[in-house]
Amino acid sequence: MPRAKRNLQPNIPAHITHRGNNRQACFHQATDYKHYLTWMAEYAEKFGCAVHAYCLMPNHTHILMTPLTQYSISLAMHGIGQRYAQYYNRKYHRTGAFFERRFASKPIEHERYFLSCMRYIEFNPVKANITALPEEYAWSSYHCNGLGVPNTNITQHACYQDLGNDDKERQRAYQALMSLKFSDAELQGIMTHSVQPIGRPKKGKGGQAPF
Repeated sequence: MPRAKRNLQPNIPAHITHRGNNRQACFHQATDYKHYLTWMAEYAEKFGCAVHAYCLMPNHTHILMTPLTQYSISLAMHGIGQRYAQYYNRKYHRTGAFFERRFASKPIEHERYFLSCMRYIEFNPVKANITALPEEYAWSSYHCNGLGVPNTNITQHACYQDLGNDDKERQRAYQALMSLKFSDAELQGIMTHSVQPIGRPKKGKGGQAPF
């Protein structure tokens, strides 16, 4: 059966997920997470992707990013996956496929769902009962988006910047959003394609857009 064609368009954010093969663990030690984040930053910049949010779960990853070109995300994710798999297989003395064959991608084509998707990504550790609060999880971008901890991996998107007139105001507004329960409509919007394209990410203090 032929692969479904990806619908990844320039300047349209996309929610990317990548799982370990057979749902195996992808990370065991802090150094594993740190290496992945290093390579995420390297390949996102190299191929023109602005990263707005991420969460590295024990057996899968979530990234919300905006590509410069139609192929930016595919090239970046291929580079990240290949580099990390080589590192992991060498460190843990294993062979064979590491990640599932393809990463999953869902364009966020309506600005109403952009912040919902950010929240969904950074709320994952709570949803999975790993932590009680999103700020208790070390390997997500919530520390930057919600608490203002500097993170050069993160580029603020216009939808996030519209939450307030300065960083403190945006962080307070985002914290308030994170405390809300997800509605069925929000979850449906995150999981499906919408129709209205949203604009290019703005440069922010959290990190400069690579384009």
